[in-house]
Amino acid sequence: MTEWPSQELAPRRGWRILIARRRSRDCYDLRMRFRHSRAPAFLVALLAWGWTAAQERPGAFPMTIQEIDGAAVRLEEPPRRIVSLNPGNSEILSRLLAEERLAGVDEFSRGALRRQDIPVVGSLLHPSFERILAADPDLVLITEMSDQHRPKLESLGLKVLRLNPRKLEDVFQAILQLGQMVERSQRAEEVVQELRQRVEKVRQRTAGIPEEKRPQVFVEIWPEPLQSAGPGTFIHQLIELAGGRNVAHDALSSWPLMSLETVLERNPDVILTPQPASRDRLL
Repeated sequence: MTEWPSQELAPRRGWRILIARRRSRDCYDLRMRFRHSRAPAFLVALLAWGWTAAQERPGAFPMTIQEIDGAAVRLEEPPRRIVSLNPGNSEILSRLLAEERLAGVDEFSRGALRRQDIPVVGSLLHPSFERILAADPDLVLITEMSDQHRPKLESLGLKVLRLNPRKLEDVFQAILQLGQMVERSQRAEEVVQELRQRVEKVRQRTAGIPEEKRPQVFVEIWPEPLQSAGPGTFIHQLIELAGGRNVAHDALSSWPLMSLETVLERNPDVILTPQPASRDRLL
């Protein structure tokens, strides 16, 4: 990942900071400070998700899932004990009403789930192989952030599937793939259809915003070292779709490391962070 150059600058007050903390399965606790009023609509568009119930529909097994990089993973039967090492995949399973298939999750997945009794098997960067084995999974879901652990997981005899959405369309595809795997295809189709409708509504609402009036947005992915979402990511795509401009739009990597001085220099109108502790530091 690319670290951008630093420059000593004084902190700037009046930034709009948004901290999203899950309060329930469908709600967020939003804490905001606004300098002016053009951001709320696109913030709501970024973070507001609604879901409807659906019925199950069996998939066809054996099933071969194509990963984004072209690798193929064959499933002989529907996975019943899944370990998810990514909160995004965990939340998709939750939205598909398939939490009973989860035998273990990473520590960041807990806030995305209705059930709080699912064992934690470490983090996406530092999983516990002993806990994963104890969960007796028939499938381990990872993303590229955990890809370095794939050889070890496979050497333990575990089946591993990497779902690594890069664009918004990849997110939809991941939902549909997981829906097929856990026999929730109809539910997945309804979720994707609703999301597409929401995307189109947001697109229509923000298409006419002049470039000079689009708020500058910084998204904190990780606090230390400070990391953001650059071009080629669905987060970058969502920012632009929702009427904003990504502070990291010209980064040389998808998940660039940034200095705090660089963030200050770019003077974002809006800062999005999943870390409540980051509020004081970024202000």
